[in-house]
Amino acid sequence: TPLHNGFLLDNRGITANVAFLKLTYEEYSKLSKTPSAGELMKMILDPDPLSVMYVYVKLPARENLVNELNTKIDANNFSGFTKLK
Repeated sequence: TPLHNGFLLDNRGITANVAFLKLTYEEYSKLSKTPSAGELMKMILDPDPLSVMYVYVKLPARENLVNELNTKIDANNFSGFTKLK
């Protein structure tokens, strides 16, 4: 989910070790079998796509999440966040 200042809200559960593959989610879902670890390694397009990553320790109710995060981003207030990268 896009947030202010180029930040993105993770809706998939990624970690700081995320990598981008050459495949889209749709292309991946259409594969006839799950790729092996070796095959996945060969599909890596960007092994280090994140410049910064935070975890928000105390998530608000889902309906307020985007607004609260954008307010904090706009104020450059990352208190309550843990910086992972």
